[in-house]
Amino acid sequence: MKAKHMKTMNTLLAVLLGTACSTALADPKNTTVDFSGNLHGWVGPQASNGAGGTKFDDLISPTKAMHTKIEDQVITFATKDANFTGNYGTSKTVTISLDVYTKDVSYFGFGQTTRPLIVEMRDYDTPPAGLNYSSVWYYLGDFDPNKPLQHFSVTIADTKSKGLPAGWGGYGAISEDMHPELPSDRTFKNILASVDQLVFSTAMPGVVSDFVNFDVALDNISISAVPEPSETLMLGAGLGLLGLVARRRKRNGQVVN
Repeated sequence: MKAKHMKTMNTLLAVLLGTACSTALADPKNTTVDFSGNLHGWVGPQASNGAGGTKFDDLISPTKAMHTKIEDQVITFATKDANFTGNYGTSKTVTISLDVYTKDVSYFGFGQTTRPLIVEMRDYDTPPAGLNYSSVWYYLGDFDPNKPLQHFSVTIADTKSKGLPAGWGGYGAISEDMHPELPSDRTFKNILASVDQLVFSTAMPGVVSDFVNFDVALDNISISAVPEPSETLMLGAGLGLLGLVARRRKRNGQVVN
């Protein structure tokens, strides 16, 4: 009878711990990229004519960073790495942050200017007609030559929100007043549940930009995800059950591995 009871306990423990670990470790994962080692798939713009592009160096930052020097209308940095994509809804809150270095954003011989920087989450799975993806995005601040170093961040306080939180925009359809918005069949929640690409870009939806000289860099891109309380409780219950089984085995004179 004891042996049968222990077998049942072991089976329950395996199931509970397996479920807890699979949810606790679900994407996105807490990750910081400082570009001194694993790049986690991050890439920047490259000029088709060879006049500039993206390198990983310390020319405008104290340490190695994702550095772009290019002439273009907009610039975009992106990754599809699993640490930054997937189902954001498995987390209660998510904070995305980065350091931005700006040496130059200027018109050709006509002085300095600024360009907006957005963070965008793109879903390619069910694209709207005529487009490659739908997305949600947030304006972080500006590439500004007068502010050489800036730290930007945004916290998604509720990944289950159907409506767009304050400051967030959508992309994939056009409203009656000709502004970009989410398609009618998409919500903030279901975009976050299926993020295929994380992007930092100066291409703010609905804004048209002129060509400028960019000399900028991104560094210390970080994602910090807080799991749902239920997942934390499940993991704690699994560990508690593991301790209970270990104590019973010890009392019964069994070796605990």
